[in-house]
This record gives sequence, C-alpha cells and structure tokens, in this order.
Amino acid sequence: MFGQLIGGLLIRADLLGLGWRACFLVNLPIGLAAALAAARLLPESKAPGRPRPDLLGLLLVTAALTALCLPLIEGRERGWPLWSRLLLAAGPLLLAAFTAQQRRLRLRGGSPSLDLTLFRERAFTAGLVAQLVFWASMASYFLVFALYLQQGRHLAPISSGLVFSVLGLGYVAASTTARHLAARIGRHAVTTGAVLRAAGLLLELWAVSGEGRSLWWLVPGLLLDGCGMGLSFAPLTATVLARVPAASAGSAGGMLTTGLQVGNALGVALIGLVFYRVLADTPGPDAVPAAFRACLLYVLAATALFALVVQALPGRKAAGQ
Repeated sequence: MFGQLIGGLLIRADLLGLGWRACFLVNLPIGLAAALAAARLLPESKAPGRPRPDLLGLLLVTAALTALCLPLIEGRERGWPLWSRLLLAAGPLLLAAFTAQQRRLRLRGGSPSLDLTLFRERAFTAGLVAQLVFWASMASYFLVFALYLQQGRHLAPISSGLVFSVLGLGYVAASTTARHLAARIGRHAVTTGAVLRAAGLLLELWAVSGEGRSLWWLVPGLLLDGCGMGLSFAPLTATVLARVPAASAGSAGGMLTTGLQVGNALGVALIGLVFYRVLADTPGPDAVPAAFRACLLYVLAATALFALVVQALPGRKAAGQ
C-alpha cells in the first residue's frame, strides 16, 4: 500500500533521470534490509541428505506459467497474434507434462519441486485457489485505481500515492487484529474481510458514479476496502499452512507464493481487457471514470468468488488439529 506513496516520491525526485522508472528503486533498500535481517534472525535448517535440484521440473513449470500469462498480458495490445494463441494452447499441455514429470521423479525417489500429495489436503487446495483469486483482484485493482487517479482525476504520482495511503491505514489497522480474530472464528475472519472489502468497493463505485464529486467521497470506501484486504490476507496463509506437514512446508509455501504471482499477472491481464475495451467504447472526458467503474464490478465479482472459495477452508477446530 505505502509503496504507492513511496513510488510517487521517487518519481517526483526523478533519481538518475529515470522518470517513472525510478519507482522500481523502492525494491532496493527493502530487499537489502530483508537479506541482512534474514542472515541475522532466521535459524539455520538443513534437509536430511543432499537433495538434487529438480531443474527439469523448474524448467517445465516456468515454461507453463509463461505460456499462460504472457499472452494474456501482451496479446490484447498486439492484436492477439498467432504466437499468443499458440502459447495459450500450449500452457495446459506444459502443466500436464510438469505434473507427470513430478510423479515420475517422486516414484524414483527423487526430490520433486512440488509435493503433489499436498493436493490431497482440502485446506491446501482450497487455500491455493483462494490465494490466486484474492491476488487476481489486488494488483489489478491497484493498476486501474492508479490510472483513474492520474488519468481520470489528473493527479500527480505523489498525490495519487497519498490517496492510496488511506487504503494502507485501513490495511494496517485490520491486519494487527486479524490473527486474534482468526484464532476465535477461523476462516470466518477471512470471509468477514471479503464482506468488508465488497462493502468498501460498493462505496467507491458510488463515489465515482456522480459528476463533480470530491475525492473525499472515496475515503470511507477506501478505509473499508483496506480493512477488508488486511483481514482477508493476514490469516489466509496461516490457515492454509496449519494443516501442512513440516517436511512439505517449503513446497507448500512456494506454491502459495506462485499462486500470488500468477494471480497478480492474470488479474492485471483480465482487468486490462475490461479497462481498455470500455475506454475505447466511451468517448469524451468520462472515458477513464467509466472504465474504472467497469473494473470495480470485475473486482467485486472476484471478491465474491474469493468469499465462496474460502468456505472450503477448514473451520477453527479443524485448522488447529
């Protein structure tokens, strides 16, 4: 959340003459601090024996995810060329090849990149889908909201980042209490977060639907939206990993992180189709606001789907067993 504000400050500073690209520099101090903290604070752990890296599996899954995500991100802008359609068709085949290779490697006593037995656990499977759907609504929302503020409301990047900080306040406030709430009501804490987020999005939709309304009308919706995000995300990973055996924690954590990244990429690709289609079909100064309103409906639908998927997670007692 606050990366939006920091990114606006970096763009305004125009470090090294990079222009808008300066926003990526926010990753450097954060990455360095994380590396130094990990070296000092994380306990050392070693696997029994010396497992060999599964290079073929990594190659197959990388190719599969690239084949699925790249056409969705680049295809529309390039007019859906033949290569984009071929890659989309190849994606499921590459995923099937990866699954078969992982099974063979496990039967031979190797160390596959993904422990397929994890999918026998309902909490993990439902949690992975929930993670993907949740993040498909997050990065996409950040993208179109920034476009609305800067192209529809003509705010500078730093002013746009200040508006985003309202979301951050709600997120921090909710995430600090999410763990305690999840300990009491289990997955219903995540569901509550989804409901709060839906309410916030509806308020935002109302705020951007009238002509001449001040940005202050967005504040209540943004606060609720941020609270919903914090209450949904904070306990989700812990709820999912609670049922995963310790020996498979690395594989499970890697899959959840992959679901996060794939969800981000797919969400940006899908919402881009909505945003630019409405933008092209709406003439005049209302084009960007109309496109943003259509995208809010997409985010609302994704939030509703997320709330439904969460119901497949184990309840409080099951998650603690």
